[in-house]
Amino acid sequence: YPDCDFCPQPSASLNITEPIATFVPHGAIAGITVYTHTAFPEPYYNSLFIALWSAFPGAQKIVRVQTYPTQTADFMLGLAAPIDVIQTPSGGIAVADWATGHIFQVSYSSDAT
Repeated sequence: YPDCDFCPQPSASLNITEPIATFVPHGAIAGITVYTHTAFPEPYYNSLFIALWSAFPGAQKIVRVQTYPTQTADFMLGLAAPIDVIQTPSGGIAVADWATGHIFQVSYSSDAT
């Protein structure tokens, strides 16, 4: 941390890569999965789905990080305390919410309603 006066500083020869994504302050990554199924549209392939949990308002959500080109977007909001996210065998996304005891399944449908 370059702005910390008492923290050890990295060597001047060290090349630090910028992060591909940043999240809400104090948001803890509680779960992460890489989407490798083809049920969702092609841009979702190889995306990271990240469960964020925090006591701060707005930090309880699932975030999608598209790896190339790099983009970050909220994927699922309104959760109480998401603790994990996985890809299901059918190609959906399952989210476990600790506070409600629910497991939510998200699937893709190309039907416009």
